[in-house]
Amino acid sequence: YEGPVFGYKDYFNGLGVFFDTYANQNGAHDHGHPYISAMINNGSLHYDHDKDGTHTEMAGCKGNFRGSIHESFVAIRYENDVLTVAINFDGKDWKECFKVTGVILPTGYHIGVSAATGDLSDNHDIISIKTFELETPQHLIVCAIIAVILLVAVGMIVIQKQQETSRKRFY
Repeated sequence: YEGPVFGYKDYFNGLGVFFDTYANQNGAHDHGHPYISAMINNGSLHYDHDKDGTHTEMAGCKGNFRGSIHESFVAIRYENDVLTVAINFDGKDWKECFKVTGVILPTGYHIGVSAATGDLSDNHDIISIKTFELETPQHLIVCAIIAVILLVAVGMIVIQKQQETSRKRFY
């Protein structure tokens, strides 16, 4: 859905990670640019582009991803309700941009990428997006344990029935 939030709709649902190259905000919430920030929205919050989203951001950091001679890498990790964004813009070291605890993301994940520029003209190419499930969900482990218990119980009942049947034949 097209819209005013870097090319995507406002009042979105989910996590937004924004790479902002131009400072629109001057004053109390001013920060250096280029800037990387994150926002979780349940569809009720407005991303204020004129104020660089500073009033609704969870966290952010300055990240010099413009004009780099190296490929730029970003790792967004969500594990155990902790959101971590790490960056590698110099081709050498990964640096933690920010880490936020107590983050609850909505279910039904989708990944989208959008871009928009005002008077500036930047060219950013996304070469790849890789996603990984970090670990087996706990409910699968619980189901496996229950399945093993059921198999053992059924096996014990079958063995017991077979023993009762073999005893009756000898009388």
